[in-house]
Amino acid sequence: MKQRALITGIAGFVGLHLAEHLLTSGDVVCGFDLSDQWPDHAPSIVREDAAIFPWKLGSEDRPSSESLRQLEAFAPTIVYHLAAVSVPNICQSDPETAERVNVEGTRAVLRFAEKASSHPRVLFVSTSHVYKRPPNSSLDDRESRLDEASTLAPANIYGRTKRAAEQVVLASPLQTIVVRAFQHGGPRQAGPLMLPDWLRQLADPKVDPITIHTSDAWIDFTDVRDVVRAYRILSEPDVAPGVYNVGSGVAQRTGDLLDRLKEIAGRTPSITQSRPGRKVGPVADIERLVRETGWRPEIPIDQTLQDAWDVFPRP
Repeated sequence: MKQRALITGIAGFVGLHLAEHLLTSGDVVCGFDLSDQWPDHAPSIVREDAAIFPWKLGSEDRPSSESLRQLEAFAPTIVYHLAAVSVPNICQSDPETAERVNVEGTRAVLRFAEKASSHPRVLFVSTSHVYKRPPNSSLDDRESRLDEASTLAPANIYGRTKRAAEQVVLASPLQTIVVRAFQHGGPRQAGPLMLPDWLRQLADPKVDPITIHTSDAWIDFTDVRDVVRAYRILSEPDVAPGVYNVGSGVAQRTGDLLDRLKEIAGRTPSITQSRPGRKVGPVADIERLVRETGWRPEIPIDQTLQDAWDVFPRP
């Protein structure tokens, strides 16, 4: 079923991938971001076929009157709410902004959607950070694999604000889907995150050693293109509302991922660990998602790393 999709945070890393996927699927797309300008790396199909409106979520209660008029005419059937302060360290250093954007901003988006005459469904992107973290002492799947009913005990500001936003979404009279996304990455990712940080260092031949947190972290890591494909499938009207994990369902060791990326980059620098030691991250139990939609991740990690390396800017 073709959709009329509104994406908050459309100019961000995931927002651009989602917009690109929706447009290639035949959907009509528009979105909000901090400004009405596309970043330089925005795909041509998004630049040409998607409308973008400014809305400083968390600073303004609603978009401008002109934007509201255009959105009413657009009549979205689905709202993908991605906009957030989504880097845990940034949330920790500025909890007031995290609360304002992640919680109050979500309230504003829900108010907008509830007033829309098209009565759109809402898909809200939350995070695995809302769950209680598994112990670092064990790699036992029974302890690290989490389903949607697992204990919620966010350990940081990011997780707490996202959990509060979940509650706002689930209380809405609209049909809503909450996605708890596990770690993901891919081409065009930037910022203070694992994959782009590794790419930045490997892309500069003068950097040796490379600094990482630890080579012995075990994480659930999925290609962003698989993730946005899951969002599109979950947004269909026949999917039962509620909470869904989106992840690979497989734990991967960061040292192994880095070794593969070093091979792709053709470099063998030494490694310095700033936070050495085993760290076990949560692994997604995706049984509900697979049962309801048939979705499974399709892009192998080696392709994710290769594609990310191929488009990463060189110094």
